[in-house]
Amino acid sequence: MTGTPAAFLGYRLRHPDVRAGIRLVLPHPGVTTGLALRQSGDFGLRLELAHAPAGWAATAIARADGVDTVLGRVPIGPVATGFVLGLTAELSAAGVEFAVSVTGETRVVALTDATLLTTERAGGFVGTLVGPFVSGEPGHPVTVTAFDYVPLP
Repeated sequence: MTGTPAAFLGYRLRHPDVRAGIRLVLPHPGVTTGLALRQSGDFGLRLELAHAPAGWAATAIARADGVDTVLGRVPIGPVATGFVLGLTAELSAAGVEFAVSVTGETRVVALTDATLLTTERAGGFVGTLVGPFVSGEPGHPVTVTAFDYVPLP
């Protein structure tokens, strides 16, 4: 979510163990979209969908001190614009697991710890927000068909 204007719709994390996810319609190839866990502009985790010459890919990214680091990438391949898929982030004491669901098959994109989302690491006092984001070419909307927030036992 850097370099171009971005839109983000966040829901406050209220549980230490939770599964959050979105289902969305693949957008225009000039748009990057996904699911973000945002502590601030300089600290967060995100699972983003972007189009490359070989087709779509889901990429997990950590942002710490304003610098992005790729944690993992799963190619989705050439899927038609308008195709619906799911993105999830499952948080627990073990960390965060990012996954993408395509045609009923779930693929883990990355596993990482969540310490950069803590107040001790990121500063501030507001807490972490989770939700969909979009950036890229203006004039190309992204349709989010569902947002799930499920506390885990």
